[in-house]
Formats: sequence, structure tokens, C-alpha cells
Amino acid sequence: MLSHNRKFKKIRKEWKGEWEKHVQQLREKFNPHMKFIAPNEDDVVWKFNGTTNSLDQWVVNCDRDYGHGYSTAKLELSSNGTGIFHGVLDTRVAKDGRTTHAGYCNITSVPKYLSFRRKVPHDWTNYNELVLRVRGDGRCYLVIRIPFSKFVYTRKAELHEVQSPLTTNVVKNLGITIADKKPGPFRLEIDHISVCYNPTIYESFAYEMYDVERDN
Repeated sequence: MLSHNRKFKKIRKEWKGEWEKHVQQLREKFNPHMKFIAPNEDDVVWKFNGTTNSLDQWVVNCDRDYGHGYSTAKLELSSNGTGIFHGVLDTRVAKDGRTTHAGYCNITSVPKYLSFRRKVPHDWTNYNELVLRVRGDGRCYLVIRIPFSKFVYTRKAELHEVQSPLTTNVVKNLGITIADKKPGPFRLEIDHISVCYNPTIYESFAYEMYDVERDN
């Protein structure tokens, strides 16, 4: 048990740190020199740098965590300092009389916070492409580039009938899921995840949008 004096010192230290962070964020916000977004240059959002802090930016879950299946997953650091998302995908369905399908593992980024634990979304208004530097089992490094226009709206892993472009100024988190119905071990090595402005991309949404209520 911490004494009252030690508790007070701990709270004062945390409070001081939050105020310093708050002042720095205000300086960045009101800086007259706005950040220049260079075309075709990756702006890193998440980077595995060989420290446990980079692991703390992600939450790992799978069907086993909710009693829906038997898959397992971990996120660890490699000897090179990259992130390793690995485990075993198991498509066996739990015999609970309710679950009808199983077999998924996921990592999701934790919310972004300002000082004093204020949650704030990512603002990707000035970008139009997601960039992932990753490699799979035994394969060479690849840079996977996904235009924002290719993202679709899903609910519980099911494609939603009402679609719309990605709202780029209020991105709460990002997730990577394996659920390809192929049981067995998997391994994905991640160096970094970035956003980019690609001037050759003109479309805002690649899919047709329907007014479901009007069509009915």
C-alpha cells in the first residue's frame, strides 16, 4: 500500500506530465506554420520500434476470448523490432447451441488520447491512401497501398447494405483481422502503418450507393 505522501507525489508527477503534454499540444494546434502534406510520402501513424510501448497501442482478441471458438492469437516483438501478429485460426464452432460460425483473430488499435485522457479521433482529411509495410509467412517485404475509396462499411464482419465513403476526419481506430476460413497457424510481420496523399487517386468511393428506404 502506498502512503498518502507517496500517493500525493505520484498524482502530482502525473498531473505535471499531463500539463506539459497539454501545453505542447496547444503549441502544435496554434502553430502558424501548418503541416505540409507532401504527395506520395508516407506519414507514419503506428510504428513497431522494438519497445513494449508499441505493443501497448494494440488490443488482441479472437473468438476464443468470447467463448465462440478455439482460435488463439498473440502480438509480440520480433528480434528485428517489428510486430508479429501470429496464432492459430480454428474454425470449429463452440457447442453452445447459439454460435453458428467461428474462426477469427484480430488486432485493433487503442483510442488516441490527448492530455488528461481526452479521447480524440485520427484526422486523415488530407490523405487518401492507407499504407502497410508488412510481410507474411516466408515472403518478401511488401508495401500494401489501399485507397480510402476501397474501404466498405461492415457490421459484425458482414457487409452492410447502406454504404458511404470513409469519414476521414473521425477515424477512431484501425483493425487487422484474419477470418479466411482456412484453419491453421498464421503469422503477419508488421513494420509500420501509415497514411499518404496520392495525387493520382481521384475517386472518393469505389462502390455504388443505394437509398434503401427509397428503393423499398
